[in-house]
Amino acid sequence: MITGNILGAIAILLFVSSFQLKTRKEIIILSTVSRLFYVLQYICLGAYSGAVIDFVAGVISLFVVKPDKNFKKIIVLLLYAVIVASSILLYKNFLSCFSFFAVTLEIIAIMFKKEKTVRIISLIAQPCWLIYNCYYIAWFSALGNLISIFSITFALIRYDFKKI
Repeated sequence: MITGNILGAIAILLFVSSFQLKTRKEIIILSTVSRLFYVLQYICLGAYSGAVIDFVAGVISLFVVKPDKNFKKIIVLLLYAVIVASSILLYKNFLSCFSFFAVTLEIIAIMFKKEKTVRIISLIAQPCWLIYNCYYIAWFSALGNLISIFSITFALIRYDFKKI
């Protein structure tokens, strides 16, 4: 459990930092790197649905930053089908579904070109991860979700709402 939470702490630092970056591509790349640490954390904590779903979402993120749009759409749809199937196969109870809800929102977020939209939808995903992380006793990640909520809000004010 200690190793899992240490990995979660590293993931938090990378994830929270990602939303302070200016471009969509930078945000997606650093948040994808953070997913690797989240996946390892979930494996250590026995939260296998979160590990599988987060891993596949990380792969989707890599395809989203690629320029080939037709190829990208097909791959993203196939990988999302893997997420749906994994969620069904690894279902424990309603609380275990929150990783699915969070990743679905995050995938939707990265499909948008505007950083503001990426940040807003990612902000909506954070409470879903918070619930999932509390259920699986991933305390550092749960703390990270709270920090992410403030970080994304700060980035929205800094980059997006300040312009208005």
